[in-house]
Amino acid sequence: MKRIVAATLTVLLAASFAFAAGGADKAAAPAAKTFRVGLVTDIGGIDDKSFNQGTWEGIVRFGQENGLKKDADYKYL
Repeated sequence: MKRIVAATLTVLLAASFAFAAGGADKAAAPAAKTFRVGLVTDIGGIDDKSFNQGTWEGIVRFGQENGLKKDADYKYL
């Protein structure tokens, strides 16, 4: 009995994922938005060899890979 219930629930779960993922209409996708990124740090600054520096380097890399301009689209505040 437990196997039947488990198998039924598994099939229902798989079917719900299939139906939920399959109905997207490409025409209804939102238009691309422009955005700007600013980084505000604590006393450590962006060269602290820790979280702040890693975050800033990630922002710079993202900006370079996506054609963003430093100080216009991303900035250290």
